[in-house]
Amino acid sequence: MIGSSTGRLWVPLAMIAMLYVEAPVCQAGVDVEFVNVDRYADGLASLSDERVSMPVVLDSVAQTLRRAAACLPAQSELAIRVTDLHLAGRLEWWHAQLAPSDVRILRDDSWPTMDVEYQLVNMPGAAPEAGHEHLADMNYLHRGTPSDVGGDYPYERRMVRDWFSRRFCRH
Repeated sequence: MIGSSTGRLWVPLAMIAMLYVEAPVCQAGVDVEFVNVDRYADGLASLSDERVSMPVVLDSVAQTLRRAAACLPAQSELAIRVTDLHLAGRLEWWHAQLAPSDVRILRDDSWPTMDVEYQLVNMPGAAPEAGHEHLADMNYLHRGTPSDVGGDYPYERRMVRDWFSRRFCRH
């Protein structure tokens, strides 16, 4: 129904709706680098399923870090080096018959963690900041379901957002 008046109305409405659903885009310069991926605690290098392959996971984590940086001023520059990553839950081979290989089994002892090195420069009114931090959300199962449960890795997204709000987005 491309030619009908109702068909023409749906396209602009759908585009407007997408504007409200999309996460804020970071205006700051953000560089994300993953270092020594083959040594990560999660064993991402051994993943064989293309839906949860290492490049897919790392791309999702990089996007999460860039979205979380939306609170930074446009002229600031943030470099993040991820030196270790452990996703929430684990892939348990003995569940392979019951669940697809991309299903992570969430347990109290398999919380998400990430080791990062960062350098933040060009923040208005602030000195350059650099450091190394170990991010962890040990209570990830007891904090309730993340508000943005849709999409990949909601517990990691919440952990990164929490870190950004404590470290960089203090208002």
